[in-house]
Amino acid sequence: MNKFISPLTWPGGKSKQWNLIKSYFPKETKNLIYIEPFFGGGSVGLNALREDMFNKYYFSDLDENLIFFWKSLSNSEQWNNLNLEKWFYPNSSLEWLKNNKNDAFDGLIFLLKNNLNFNGQSKGTWTQQRLQQNWNLNKYKRIIVCKKLLEENNNKIHFSINDFGLLCSYRWSDKYKKMFVYLDPPYYQKNVYKYNFVEQDWKDLIRVIGELNERGVRFLISINDCPETRYMFKDYYIYEAEWKYTSSNTKKSKVRMGKELIITNYKKEF
Repeated sequence: MNKFISPLTWPGGKSKQWNLIKSYFPKETKNLIYIEPFFGGGSVGLNALREDMFNKYYFSDLDENLIFFWKSLSNSEQWNNLNLEKWFYPNSSLEWLKNNKNDAFDGLIFLLKNNLNFNGQSKGTWTQQRLQQNWNLNKYKRIIVCKKLLEENNNKIHFSINDFGLLCSYRWSDKYKKMFVYLDPPYYQKNVYKYNFVEQDWKDLIRVIGELNERGVRFLISINDCPETRYMFKDYYIYEAEWKYTSSNTKKSKVRMGKELIITNYKKEF
């Protein structure tokens, strides 16, 4: 099965690393609840959904505009009522998009900003170069595939605007043994996100995963490799990974080698 590629451009996006990350999942997942509190571009969670790996899926993020975008794709008629192809026409100009964006709705505007601003940032200057690289019929096809995936699985998925701290809230008290949590927090000391972590956030994350571990919840964390992250997660299994990655999903984007860590509270089954 081909990998699902997110229609969003996202720093640290994991679409190209899906098979590697999946290989560190528990072997038996069919009856588990999948929870992803740093959903972002959604590459890992949506690939898991596409392969029908889990029983239920809970996707959350602090960015309310991001969650609105995903919700709109899963159940909104606005996408169906809009003549999408005209927006992704290969020869469309930046000036045309600017002049017609008032005819669009919030979900499409979010997608436009994400794809036309550098590095998927929420603010920036739309450029013709970004339009040519990252706004075309291939992106239109990804939207259609993504919309179909979400609509077909609407009864399995739940989107919410939440902080990762709610992982230990009362709502899960009877489900801990059935949970699997994938965490992809902001890279350590990389200021490329709308919500970057400060020292207290890292302390809170360590506390939360400690509580999850005590309650028997299995989790997997992907994070950049540096002395600080190795020290923070020293009490768990640490696996090294090296992969090619880019924050964009176009063939013209510059690809770099990245060293990352995959951290679990269970031993990988080979």
